[in-house]
This record gives sequence, C-alpha cells and structure tokens, in this order.
Amino acid sequence: MPGFYSTTFYLYFFLLLILLCCSSKLDDYIEVNGKLEVEEIWVRAPVKSKLKYFIALPGDTINEGKIIALLDTLPFHLQKKELQDQLQRFLAVFPSSKKVHSITTLLDKNITPEEMAVTVKQHPKQQIESLLSEIELLEEKIRNCFIHAPTKAIVIYHLVKEGDTVAINQALAKLSPFYYIIARAHLTQEQIAYAEEGKVIEIELQETPFQNVKLLGKIEKIESALNSVHSGLYSLKIVVPNPKRQLKAGMRVKIRLTAQNYPNIKVPTLAD
Repeated sequence: MPGFYSTTFYLYFFLLLILLCCSSKLDDYIEVNGKLEVEEIWVRAPVKSKLKYFIALPGDTINEGKIIALLDTLPFHLQKKELQDQLQRFLAVFPSSKKVHSITTLLDKNITPEEMAVTVKQHPKQQIESLLSEIELLEEKIRNCFIHAPTKAIVIYHLVKEGDTVAINQALAKLSPFYYIIARAHLTQEQIAYAEEGKVIEIELQETPFQNVKLLGKIEKIESALNSVHSGLYSLKIVVPNPKRQLKAGMRVKIRLTAQNYPNIKVPTLAD
C-alpha cells in the first residue's frame, strides 16, 4: 500500500506539472477588443494662392503622385519674371558685358583682376546670389501649386471652393486610403509589453458576414491615448490590408498579441 500511495503521489505531481506548463503557454498571449476605423489624410496647400480647380472629385480613386488640385501660378510667374528682368538689368551695366555672357562667367576665377574689381564694385556677389535664391524659391512655389496625392486613396470631400484664396497649410480635401484600414485597440501598462511597432499580429473579425475570419495586421504605431475615456492607456494602431474595401469602419475585432514575433510573414488580404 505505501508503494501505491507513493506512485499515486508522483502521478498527481506530474499531472500538476503538466497543467502548470500548459497554463504558462496560455499566458503567452493576450486578447483585446478593438474596432476598425478609416484613416484620414488631409491634403493641404503648401503655398498661399488661389485655388484654380480640383482635378480629382469626391468619390474618385486616385493613384499616388497624381495631381488632384491646381493653385494659381500666375502671381509667382510674374514675380519670377520681374526678378529675372532685374537680374538682366543688373548685369547689363557691367562694362565688359560683351565678355560676360552668364553669371557663371561673371564669377569665373579666370577673368582678369581689373575685370574682377569692376565686377565686385558694380555686381556684388551677394546681390546676385540673393536674386538667384529668390528666383529659385519662386520656382519651387510654382512646382508646389501642382498638388499631388500622397498615396493611393479615395477623395472623400473638398473643403474649399474653386476660386477661393487659400492660406499656407490650409486643408483643401480629405482623402481615405482604400487598400488598407486601421484596427484600433487600447492596452494597459501590463499589456503593452506584448506590443511593439512593426510586429505582425492576428486579428479576428467579429461582424457578419466575416465573423471569426482571421487576418494578419502590422502594428504601425503605439502612443498614449489622448482622449479622457482611455486616459492612462496606450493606443495601438494596426494596419490591416483592405484592397477590396470589404472591411468597414466600425467593425468589431478581437486582437491577439503574442510574445512571439513574425517579422517575415506576408500579411494576407481578405481576398486571400
């Protein structure tokens, strides 16, 4: 009998050990609830000018780099022409103008000391560089009047009308990327240890007709929650592929965060 009890004791001991090992594996991940939301991209005016017209209209799908709006370039062209004329007049008074055909020649080290003396007196280098700098700045403003889409997206709506004068950094239109959607969740101080930017994680959809469908997403950003409802928590921004636009804002999701990372896993889409 003593041998029986001894054997039973060791049997229960090993069973308990197995259960403890299994429990430690369960603690190797956490699950939190979250929601899908659409990311907003605001297209802003890089310069102050009048909006001539929008090329991309609300509802249009636009590719990255496509021109979506045009600001009036005429004021900048007129200013540039005025500075160019001023530069030409400035160079025309140089006594050796027949030998000087460009600014590069004017500043060339090969010209004689006498010519250089006259050059420095009547054509100060700083003044020339200042005019060139102003012309270059105006050329950049002209380029910035052609406003390009920062990413592949859908135009949601316009915020100004054609003909309006817009200020620098004023919002012109709202876009929304359609090939991905954002899953948002909030974590406590203890849970945040499971998350890191760039980590691939599993997301389970909780809404019909995709209930229990599992996808992979990638953590893009972790930051402190700003609103009072989630004060003291960490906000998790997860990018989830959505090329067919089947995932909608407001859908509930369950997010599983494990201690293990899968950096080389291809993030599949709902269509896969």
